[in-house]
Amino acid sequence: MNDPRKHHYVPVFYQKHFANAKGLLWVYDRKLQTYKELHPDVICFERDLYAMKPDAAPKDQRVESMALSLADGYCATAVRELVPGDQPALGTLVTIAYFAGLQSSRLPSAGKFISAIYKKRVEEMDRIASVSVERMQSMIDSYVERTGKQITVSAESMVEVPVEVVIREIPFLRHIFQYATFLNKQFLQFSWEILVASPDPGFILCDDPVVIVPLAASPQSV
Repeated sequence: MNDPRKHHYVPVFYQKHFANAKGLLWVYDRKLQTYKELHPDVICFERDLYAMKPDAAPKDQRVESMALSLADGYCATAVRELVPGDQPALGTLVTIAYFAGLQSSRLPSAGKFISAIYKKRVEEMDRIASVSVERMQSMIDSYVERTGKQITVSAESMVEVPVEVVIREIPFLRHIFQYATFLNKQFLQFSWEILVASPDPGFILCDDPVVIVPLAASPQSV
C-alpha cells in the first residue's frame, strides 16, 4: 500500500466498476456544491479509520492491512465473477453476501453510532453507580473480580468527581466483523435475483452502496 493510513470504507476495487474510460469518477462535493473527476484512490477514505490506537505506542494498522485487505481480495474476485452475467456459484454468493454485510458495517457513520451507544451506556452505568459510595464500591469490586484489573481511584472520589467517558476504537472494530457475519447469514436466506444493467446508463455511488428495497409486487417479499 502506498499509504497504509488511508483506509477506504468503499473499496477501490468496487469503485473501479463504476469508473469511466479514464478510470475516474465524477464526485459531487456537497459543501462546495461542485463536481470534479477523481480517481478511486482518493475517494471514500479516512485516515486511520480502522487503526488500533494503543497508549504510548504506534498505531496498529493490522485490521486494515491484513483482515480487511484479505476480505476485500475475496470480495473483489466474487464481484468479478458476477460481471459476465453467468449463473454464479454458491461460494460466490456467500462471498457477495459477506461483502454486502461488511460494506454496511465498516462505514465511519457506523463507528460514530457504535461509539455513541457505548458512551451512553457507560454514562448511564456511572449515573446509577454514583447514587452512593456503597453502590460505587460494589461495582468496583465486581469489575476487579471479573477482569482481574485493579482500580486505584477510591469509590468516594468517583462519586464526587464527574467521570469523562471516552470510547476507544475497539467496539467499532469488533462491530465491523460481528455485524458483517450476522448480515451475511440474513442475506443468504433471501431470494436472489441478479440483474445485469446495460452499460449505457450511469450509476450513483455513495458511501453505503448496499440497499434493501421491498418488492411492491408481493406483500411478503423482502
